[in-house]
Amino acid sequence: MDYEYINQSAKRKYESEKSMQKEYGKAIAEGMNKFLQAVYSAKNAYDIKSLPTFFMEHLKGNLKEYYSVSLDKKKSKWRLMIQMLDENNRGITPTSNENLFLKSVTKIRIGKLSEHYAEF
Repeated sequence: MDYEYINQSAKRKYESEKSMQKEYGKAIAEGMNKFLQAVYSAKNAYDIKSLPTFFMEHLKGNLKEYYSVSLDKKKSKWRLMIQMLDENNRGITPTSNENLFLKSVTKIRIGKLSEHYAEF
């Protein structure tokens, strides 16, 4: 599966385990590394959703184009926002059949990592 980052700053931070550990702790740093490996190995977004490790969930309201992913455990305060992209790298909103929609998505944008209950 293909992916891009919301910006170069996110790319540098998320791909540096040292930087991640310093800012978010060891569990989140390891979780980010596992998530990036899972995305790299996945055929589509459904493959990521199918992994219980990340507790991927669709967001609502003004964030309806996004999903959140937990990097260490379901009740973690930290969530990574990801966006499904079409073939022109534009964000797309899920259809009523979410599983079919996710099976059609082959590229995501990795967004910001934030405290779930403070931001959403």
